[in-house]
Amino acid sequence: MSECCCCGSSESSANEVSGKIESVKVLGSGCKNCQSFHQNVIDALAELNLAVELEYVTDMH
Repeated sequence: MSECCCCGSSESSANEVSGKIESVKVLGSGCKNCQSFHQNVIDALAELNLAVELEYVTDMH
């Protein structure tokens, strides 16, 4: 798990099939840093012109 902020709960993961990314999940507590990270993922996917399913998960129970 890679931490991106002080809450220690944010992570992104990608599901890959046959070398092609199909979906991306951003896991975070919902804090300001996690929301910013989520927006950065949205921006990166748009910049790379990738049409993949993006899910932002804040409830990890």
